[in-house]
Amino acid sequence: MTYLQVTSKFDSKTRKMETLQTVFSNREIAYGFWVIIIVLIILASKVYSSFVNVIKNFFASKLTAIYICMLLYTIIEVWIIYKMKLWNLSLIKDTTLWFVTFSFLTLFKSTEAKSFRDFIPIINDIFKLTIFIEFITNFSSFGLLTEIIMLPIITFIGALNFLSEKDNNKKLSTFLSNTLSIIGLVYFSFSLIQTLRNYSKFTSFENLNLFILPVILSLLIIPFFYIIALYNQYEQMFLRVKFMTKSIPNQNKIKRDIILKAKLNLNTVALLRDKLIDFDMFETNDIKPYLDKIKSIN
Repeated sequence: MTYLQVTSKFDSKTRKMETLQTVFSNREIAYGFWVIIIVLIILASKVYSSFVNVIKNFFASKLTAIYICMLLYTIIEVWIIYKMKLWNLSLIKDTTLWFVTFSFLTLFKSTEAKSFRDFIPIINDIFKLTIFIEFITNFSSFGLLTEIIMLPIITFIGALNFLSEKDNNKKLSTFLSNTLSIIGLVYFSFSLIQTLRNYSKFTSFENLNLFILPVILSLLIIPFFYIIALYNQYEQMFLRVKFMTKSIPNQNKIKRDIILKAKLNLNTVALLRDKLIDFDMFETNDIKPYLDKIKSIN
């Protein structure tokens, strides 16, 4: 291979990397790099079969149906924002990242919700000052090599901090927490300096859209998570109904009475689910007075 051919190949790879860096930040590329490394290690190790089982469970038929519904709901959200002239094709990457991070994490949290109060911390997180700080921190990133080296180090320190807190090792936990704070301060300071240097770019309309996009998407998807929580509570309750009586007509009657009484009130559904076990089908199959009694006590 001649010198010109080697130079041409090198230039081609350099251009590809530059193209990649125009779409993704160095930090995002570093995340992708380590995800690929971890997946390759898993594929080459003995835990491959266990990993496949985890993937199968993650995409179980019922869960996949929920994922599809969440995707369709997000598409409707994006369409609404697009009509408001707050979304364009340049935001596809950020919308996708929001979907695979915030949406999935909140989806699994929502299955544990028993009242609307359980959604208040999620809403608070959407408007916290930390979002603005994170936005500035992620506005600029270090060089690619620095990001690739720092990511596993920060992850390792974070994992150690978590374990030290579990073991009530206050000295180690305090040291690791302070270390993470210093690293976070360095990242923030670097990004803040870059932000001030590129103030016009930071305050551009496109960047404003980038900042408010996750806020709008997160707020609009809260009703979907509420419905998921409601569905989960109803499903658990109706499983108990099956054990209360073997009569299908009686099961359907009880379910109908419960739906008419609780409707879309998550608090009431969760309360009835917990109290339903005390209902005695051998005394009567009319559950309405029992439901009224529970609701009045609440």
